[in-house]
Amino acid sequence: MAGDYEVSAHYVSSLAKVLEHRRLLHASPSPAAPLLESPWARWWWPGSLAESVFVAVGQQAGPAAVREVVAELLQQHMLPGLGPAVSWLLSLSGVRPSTLFARMDLLSTTLLRGVSFDWRADGPSAGVLRVRYPSPAQDPQVLAEVWRPIFEQVFHLTHTAGEVTGIDIADGVLEARLSW
Repeated sequence: MAGDYEVSAHYVSSLAKVLEHRRLLHASPSPAAPLLESPWARWWWPGSLAESVFVAVGQQAGPAAVREVVAELLQQHMLPGLGPAVSWLLSLSGVRPSTLFARMDLLSTTLLRGVSFDWRADGPSAGVLRVRYPSPAQDPQVLAEVWRPIFEQVFHLTHTAGEVTGIDIADGVLEARLSW
């Protein structure tokens, strides 16, 4: 798909493992079957295919299942690899959520391409993170459910009580309001 973003084979492989563990592997539509059956067949996959997997999970099992899949994906497969980068960032700038929100582009480079991030602080304990995709989401609500546990994980990593106070999506831009 022209103008598509991409997700790494590592991301896809990890997603397939989580879906298999949760018995949701076959919830995905047929266009995404090659993605999940042979995640290492390519280094980068069209993001729209991965997105269609989350849409199918949401349709089959509901929004809570989408959040649970992403949370497990982060805990079991993504954070162990990102741990050194996160530790390095926190040692440089302290343990504030804004440190990680401002560096989402750096943290996502091995997993995601073609998506940009823009952090704007609204004082010392709040801000807005914009996640820009090259095209609109297949299902904006599902995209919001994918990102919510990622934002919550930032609060967990920084040992900060925080919350996602709102997520809006329009024209390929997810805007999350975050406070702590």
